[in-house]
Amino acid sequence: MSSGPSIQDHELLLAPGDVLLLATDGLAELSRSDGTFLGPEEISLALAKRARGASAAELIAAMLEWLEEQRGGAEFADDVTMLVVKLSEPSPG
Repeated sequence: MSSGPSIQDHELLLAPGDVLLLATDGLAELSRSDGTFLGPEEISLALAKRARGASAAELIAAMLEWLEEQRGGAEFADDVTMLVVKLSEPSPG
């Protein structure tokens, strides 16, 4: 009998300007046409490169475009779902 999913509780302090990407395992399991997989470091770098000055919606669009480039026409083996949380800078005043 399966013990079911494992749930872990984590606390993360975010500051204005920080970006949090939540994604299904399909993102990490995305393979390129040569069969190599994207690693967490590569995904983090791609996110950081596209985050400056972008809204959360623009960041999702940029990441989807990057994923299309990376997979080079290869089929998605799994669904890819992403949620971006971007903390706004406080308004002056």
